[in-house]
Amino acid sequence: MMRGLILPLSHKEDFILGRDRNLCDVILAHEHISKQHAIISYRGGRFFIRDLGALNGTYVNGERVNGIGPLVAGDEIRLPPYMMLFFGPDHAVEDPLVNSKTSPSSGIKSSPGQKTGSITGLLSILSVSDIIQLINFTTQSGVLTVRTPELQIVEVTFLEGEIVQARVADQTGIDAIHTMLGIRSGEFEFVQGNPTPPEDAIQQSTVSLLLEATRLRDEASLTGHLSAGFSS
Repeated sequence: MMRGLILPLSHKEDFILGRDRNLCDVILAHEHISKQHAIISYRGGRFFIRDLGALNGTYVNGERVNGIGPLVAGDEIRLPPYMMLFFGPDHAVEDPLVNSKTSPSSGIKSSPGQKTGSITGLLSILSVSDIIQLINFTTQSGVLTVRTPELQIVEVTFLEGEIVQARVADQTGIDAIHTMLGIRSGEFEFVQGNPTPPEDAIQQSTVSLLLEATRLRDEASLTGHLSAGFSS
């Protein structure tokens, strides 16, 4: 899966992954992928993945799927040579072995025991922009917290996928998001909930905020290159 590509999964439909353009919902055009390689289904309140007899196999967190296997937020799915991450929201599971399941290779893990659901991970795996787009695309409400090695703390509040507040130190709004997009290392945590919109809620859409912040970063980068080119 290409970086930044998000595929929404329905609770009502099965999704077949494979090489056949007529039979599959997700096309993986590679000779090592079977015509119908694997299928992702929603049953009894959670998602499952089933291998369809693929010669090169289907793997979850490095382990080959024999038959059908459950998916939890943060699972790393591999259909060689393709790699993708499964995002919840986290499922309420009573099995302590499943609840404490982690994915060291992906750097993302599900957080057990929280009814609201949460996802934590490393910015070396997902960028701040990727995380914001994921929350926006899935219309989730809650608070995203980013902690950097310099102990800088970033908080972004979402309401149905839209950013209503963003703070980095003394910066807010578009300035805060501009700074956030430059963060390359650290940890993030998104906790689902129903936050009360602040009085100074951001009115601009999340997509337009990201586009504007990206434009500002591009302009700053271009200015820096020009300054370096004309230095004596």
